Amino acid sequence: MLARFEEVEHRIKGLESDEVGSFVIGCHESLGAYFLPQWMTRFLEANPRIQLSLSNAPSRAVLDATVERAVHFGSW
Repeated sequence: MLARFEEVEHRIKGLESDEVGSFVIGCHESLGAYFLPQWMTRFLEANPRIQLSLSNAPSRAVLDATVERAVHFGSW
């Protein structure tokens, strides 16, 4: 899981050279409750011009939202 979020972080940073943007991360409820808060805190402190939102849902719903592009990045 950590490798997946490092990939997400790398992709977000690479989208724009100014490191600016707003993104939605879709994830399973347990991941959003236990892992992402610490990761998001560190990421947002290092990248203050990027805004992240979480979309917590069951794994299948996260997958569907990622395929439908309702979320920018998904982990299920």
